[in-house]
Amino acid sequence: MLSDLRKKKLSRYFRVLDTDGDGEIERSDYEQRVQAFAKEFGCAPGSPRHASIQGAWIGQWKELVAAADGDDDRKVSLAEFLAMHDTAIQDKERLYGVLLSVWRWIIETADVDGSGVLSRRELLRALLAMGLSEAEASESFRRLDRDGDEKVTKAEFLSCAAAFYASDDPGAAGNWLFGAFENA
Repeated sequence: MLSDLRKKKLSRYFRVLDTDGDGEIERSDYEQRVQAFAKEFGCAPGSPRHASIQGAWIGQWKELVAAADGDDDRKVSLAEFLAMHDTAIQDKERLYGVLLSVWRWIIETADVDGSGVLSRRELLRALLAMGLSEAEASESFRRLDRDGDEKVTKAEFLSCAAAFYASDDPGAAGNWLFGAFENA
């Protein structure tokens, strides 16, 4: 069963994915994320990078619908989203395999200079493309940059992403992956 903390974090993530704010996640919400990432990272439609962005987001959408759409309406409500995560958390290996593969892709997309680490600017761009405000993205970066060196390694980022899903520690840096969640 999901703890209250995990419900708050996942509810915040749901609101990030629900780009139009209608209370349901639909394919069009994921298509908006494709457009936001393509715009933020300068990927023209038809380019290989755009195809990669589209493939990752639409692939994630298909997996979400297959796992969470209990009433088969091609939409995912918050209740369905939380129920899916409650079930998925029981199978951590599968959960991490699916979810962390998406985060690895986001890291690779955001690491535009190919350095293997995300600079403040690179990570902020990814968080902005996810729909966070500049203030939220800056606060998220501050918390994710656990050693204060103004960069986040791939290992640090993936560790924070895993903590977002698995940790019940209210002080875990990964809790801030999608911005503030206290008032979820």
